[in-house]
Amino acid sequence: MADSTPLSRFKTAAAHSGAGETMRAKPAVLRSLVDFFCLRTDPLPEEIENFSALALELLPETGPSTRMYVAARLARHAGAPGAVLDYLAREDAACRQVLTQHAINLPLAAQIDIAHKGDRRLASLLAARKGLPPEVSAALVQRNDPVVTKAVADNATAVVSRESLRAVAAPGRSDRQLAAALDARSPEPGVDPARFFEASRLDRQRLIASARRAAIGAPHAPVVPDARLIETISGHAMNRDWSSFAEAVARALSIPRELALRMTQDPEGEPLALLLACVGASRENTVRILLFCDEAVSHSYARIQELTDLAADVPPNVAGALVLAMGGVRPRLATNARPQDNGRRRVERRDTPREQQRHDSATDALRRIQR
Repeated sequence: MADSTPLSRFKTAAAHSGAGETMRAKPAVLRSLVDFFCLRTDPLPEEIENFSALALELLPETGPSTRMYVAARLARHAGAPGAVLDYLAREDAACRQVLTQHAINLPLAAQIDIAHKGDRRLASLLAARKGLPPEVSAALVQRNDPVVTKAVADNATAVVSRESLRAVAAPGRSDRQLAAALDARSPEPGVDPARFFEASRLDRQRLIASARRAAIGAPHAPVVPDARLIETISGHAMNRDWSSFAEAVARALSIPRELALRMTQDPEGEPLALLLACVGASRENTVRILLFCDEAVSHSYARIQELTDLAADVPPNVAGALVLAMGGVRPRLATNARPQDNGRRRVERRDTPREQQRHDSATDALRRIQR
């Protein structure tokens, strides 16, 4: 049975055109072929093979404008044949630049090779790729070329490792301003979790993200909020009695009162949001408490929204780990835990809502989380 795929029909039609086809017609055929190929988001292997064979036949007889058209279209297609891309990059410098910056399936090894051996223009285009991986950004930074390093820093989607930042900021380097710009491209925190209070807002975000990654897959118990505790600390917040607020939270979490008070007084608000995540405060209670804290937070609707999202999104076990890191102590939560029976899983008695709150309080939940 004859192959009736559309790309095969294109190949047959082109073959029948023969030697009499003009140079002007062949570029038109190739452009049409490329347009049709790009409509297929997931082409079959035989379609890719047919397209590749026909494109490689026609490309040598086309001009720079057609080659650029083909390169620009195929660069954004995940199924673009490697043989066609290789031909374009090899035969046309302008196409090579387009593919370096935009080709979706440009192999990582090829990117690293360009980063090490490509000229400044090509390396700068590579540095502008969306989602530039840390291996490539490291290779680009190692060139010790301020122009290329600045291109990496200007790429908001680039991922830069701490090793690359240290290399840029090393003694003898003259591009310390670039190091500061690259700092925004690193997903890794630049400070130890114990220095959370001294960290910038960006590094606090990184510390929280790092703690969340570390907790992936770790077992933890859900927090059952202690309604009485949350009502108590909400009242203290509305009275702006942060000393009593800190004392109540410190007693519930078995952390030093001084640490809890410092967390409530932080002008940026993240430590307070993490405390509220530990005790399982609802979004409504979190907003109510934040409205009475430091003016830098309470007078900013956007900041209250950010911190409320933070308290709601960070799992209690992650918040507890960060509290531990900030205070340098394990938040060992004093509870009404009953002895376990022969090593079996503890089952809590739930006679009344009040006893449920007492025995499944946020204190008890966080103790289980940190265990």
